[in-house]
Amino acid sequence: MVKFSVPEMHCGGCIASVTRAIQAGDKAAIVAANLETHLVEVTSHLPAAQIAGLIDDAGFSVKQVG
Repeated sequence: MVKFSVPEMHCGGCIASVTRAIQAGDKAAIVAANLETHLVEVTSHLPAAQIAGLIDDAGFSVKQVG
């Protein structure tokens, strides 16, 4: 599991957009997001840099944490 900070994520629509972006690259990815902390936890076979790129391509700034 990798964690990302996505500070621009403010609503359920944002979570849905981030989740769709990640699952476009890995349909089996498990995505858990927290609006209060702006953290997204992803379990995937994709490398962290690729996941970050998918989130970025969806229009959100992203930084790997932890």
